[in-house]
Amino acid sequence: DVAVIEVGLGGRLDATNVVSPVVCGISSLGLDHTNVLGNTIEEIAWEKAGILKSGVPAITSPQPPGAMNRLKERAREVSCNLVEAPPLSEFSVESRPSGGLELGLQGDVQQINAALAVGLCHTWLLRTGRADTQTGGETQTGGE
Repeated sequence: DVAVIEVGLGGRLDATNVVSPVVCGISSLGLDHTNVLGNTIEEIAWEKAGILKSGVPAITSPQPPGAMNRLKERAREVSCNLVEAPPLSEFSVESRPSGGLELGLQGDVQQINAALAVGLCHTWLLRTGRADTQTGGETQTGGE
């Protein structure tokens, strides 16, 4: 069984921090909930990075440079391996003749969100021993 748990506001004060995750993900950050999370993208990134856990891999969508720096800084502090999700075009699926992934919805944000979701699923499969290593049927990226 698996549960995908989305945070409320997100970050270090979120109630979901009681969960022991297999992998964490951070989607595209914006200037939301500034009355609670901070007035700048860097402050918001710092708060959102509160979901990162020691020894638990994390994947983030591409972020503005200042936000990415804060996420990486927090990841180092808590000994978390944080990586940026590669573009969706870098993922392949052996069962598809074209090898690539296609989305039903067009648009950059859908591509970014899907890339994060595929990266999280791939990491979950690897960490839980569910990747199909016999047939090579796991999702792969061009960089691995």
